[in-house]
Amino acid sequence: MGGTVHHDPEIAPYFRASGWKKLNLNDLATPDTADWMKAISTFESRIGVRFFEPVDALVIAEKGKKPKRYGFVTLAIDCLLIETLQGFYEGICDHTGHSGPLFKAFLKRWDAFTACVSLHEREIKAALIYSQVRCALHHSGATGSNCRIGVSGPPFAFNGNKIELNRVRFHDELKLAFAKYVSELKDPVNLSLRQNFKTKMEFICA
Repeated sequence: MGGTVHHDPEIAPYFRASGWKKLNLNDLATPDTADWMKAISTFESRIGVRFFEPVDALVIAEKGKKPKRYGFVTLAIDCLLIETLQGFYEGICDHTGHSGPLFKAFLKRWDAFTACVSLHEREIKAALIYSQVRCALHHSGATGSNCRIGVSGPPFAFNGNKIELNRVRFHDELKLAFAKYVSELKDPVNLSLRQNFKTKMEFICA
């Protein structure tokens, strides 16, 4: 009663904001420091338990079942992760007013997307995915009328303004993109990437 309440949220399993604040991440260019490796492993754990593990569990739970039931929720989580990761990539702390640019920027540098979309169509198709998938799911609880979600084929397929997504491949490719980002963070040559990551994590822990 009357004492100071300390706000020390858990930012990853068994790791709190106070622990993060003790890490010395000021030297962006030194490879493999213990504190940088701890920071990155904490980030991996945070993303894993908040995003990948729930979707993995849902994918496993519906294996062998017909009809498939969990497509919307798995894709909604993955779309949220896309925006989250791009926020780390760019060091943007408050996503208000930035959701569209962040989501589309991730798609346009994502190997899974660029392999399916020609260079001159990427901006248009990224905007289509944003409106028909990400926004439709998050605001209406359903994909747009031009979108079909399945579990076969490539991660992305387009026929004019019609979209077909293989949400299992979509999820698997997102894991690969995350692994690539983590690998980039571990390389101290990527100074701006490390700084942006540090900026966003410090905002989360503030």
